[in-house]
Amino acid sequence: MAKIVKTENLADGDILARDIYINSGVLFQAGTYVTPALIYNLLELDIGEVAVNSDSALLYQDWDDRHISSNKLRTLKERFQNDMKPIANELRCGHILHSESSYQWLRSIYLHFFSNPAVRLLMDSLKQWDPVCYIHSIDVFVFLQPFQPEFP
Repeated sequence: MAKIVKTENLADGDILARDIYINSGVLFQAGTYVTPALIYNLLELDIGEVAVNSDSALLYQDWDDRHISSNKLRTLKERFQNDMKPIANELRCGHILHSESSYQWLRSIYLHFFSNPAVRLLMDSLKQWDPVCYIHSIDVFVFLQPFQPEFP
């Protein structure tokens, strides 16, 4: 459910409920995570109020990935495949994805993180706002994983 909030009263962590337009173009899309930088930009553009999700706090409750539906798990696995495709054949990190044990290790960590709605929302917002930065973030995710694929 959306509520209207004055821009100066926005809080870090709010979620935009509706697109924000300027000159007939979408400036920020619904679902964007509100940051101090975004608040500053809105104030600079004299945007007086915006709609935010009134239940944003629900995204940050404790979660347990054992309760993911099979449909959601399938969707996350497809997302993992799509995110890994651009880097799978690169020399700098493709070797990580060509080892079955490393691949399974990386996928299990990815599924664990992306099953969190807050992480998924933030990454989706980043992907919409700056696709190159999103790809870079996925690259960093791959590089920062330990090379010890010992998992349960």
